[in-house]
Amino acid sequence: MSYVLTKNSQSILVCETDILDCIDALNKWDYDNMIDTVKYYTETLTINKQISDKNVREKSELIIKQFKLLPYDKHGKEFLRPAVSRIILLILCHFKRSYMCNDTLFPAYLPKFRPFSNIMNIHQEISYAYCYLLAALDIELDSTYKIINDIRFHYIMSPAVKNSLFTVYETMLDHEENLTLKEFFKRLEECYYLEAHLRTFVSIIKDFNEFIERYEYFLNKYLDFLNNDSSETFNFEKLSIPMPCTDYLDKDKVRGLCVIINIVNIVSEPIRHGSKKDVQLLTNLFKEMNFIVRICKEDCNKEELDREINDIKSNSDYCQYACLVVFIMSHGILNFFYTSDRQQISVRDTIRNFDDSTIWKEKPRLIFIQACRNIKPEITTHELTENDLSSNMLLAFSCHEDKTSKRHPEVGGLYIQILCLLIYLYGDRFVYVK
Repeated sequence: MSYVLTKNSQSILVCETDILDCIDALNKWDYDNMIDTVKYYTETLTINKQISDKNVREKSELIIKQFKLLPYDKHGKEFLRPAVSRIILLILCHFKRSYMCNDTLFPAYLPKFRPFSNIMNIHQEISYAYCYLLAALDIELDSTYKIINDIRFHYIMSPAVKNSLFTVYETMLDHEENLTLKEFFKRLEECYYLEAHLRTFVSIIKDFNEFIERYEYFLNKYLDFLNNDSSETFNFEKLSIPMPCTDYLDKDKVRGLCVIINIVNIVSEPIRHGSKKDVQLLTNLFKEMNFIVRICKEDCNKEELDREINDIKSNSDYCQYACLVVFIMSHGILNFFYTSDRQQISVRDTIRNFDDSTIWKEKPRLIFIQACRNIKPEITTHELTENDLSSNMLLAFSCHEDKTSKRHPEVGGLYIQILCLLIYLYGDRFVYVK
């Protein structure tokens, strides 16, 4: 395995498809604190036990240590802006998958840019990193014509045909053929108009530039290490879980039905701000996993909810699906959740709608409830027992009894975010075998 670097290579330009892939990846996981996920990825590197050379082993450990520090700022603190953490996570995942690890466990939504090869070009890797920054800023700007054209006006450019920051870069390239994305963002960072009118925009660039300096230093150290010491240093520590051959692993088949019930506006209750982010996240995840996603009417009242559930439990069109996943998101108390007309719906009665007397008999049924579970004196408990669950059925709540469910008004529920991440990472590992 050989690694080649041409330090004076010409500018490697990215294309619009790369930016769109990065935007898609950034939108897949839209939540605040991604540091735990960063730690997961940075802790999966292991030293090859067959390396006997003490000097090589010590250098290997140093490389891993440097890599683990990349998600943090120069003071060793987490980056305050979620957008920056998200960008860094995906860049590090891309690098690890390309050069350090087997790629089978990495999320499928990570852009692969160009076909993988064993030839590493630092200039190209930096360009790919700036692809993520460009994508994140397009999201931050919300791709509005006004802001993009204000920037173009500042640089004495004609209005854009397309509403993206990438068009500004393309226009500059018409006049400066070798302008790199790194140089492009340096200009944006120093632009007094942006500093005055788009401070968040500039702050993201500044944080990213702090990261990219250390990332480029790491890339050079890593390349020197590989060229001078060993190209077989890192092994990916795989989980030794048997993978039986079942229909669940056939990605060309529809795996199951995912039902999303989201009740945002409830009489006499606060609006559940942020829950639409949960719907988007769940939809992206289960479509990626080849499920049919059914999003029920938002803000169902009791009568509408009954109609939805009756159809799900008896519709013969669903007989072809191998499993059922149901998400119910609303306000709630203990073992009840509310419909939009503030009717209390028993969780126990709800799950009985999917018992073995329905079309889902003997098939896996996973039911997740995102709702608070506070206890009030005036309510009956409707306590749930194992007898309420049919075989092959799982019921999971977002919080314990007498606790509130955590939801951020801008990015959605913590429970949904963590659950989606774990399903995506491990969903193909722990499979149901009849």
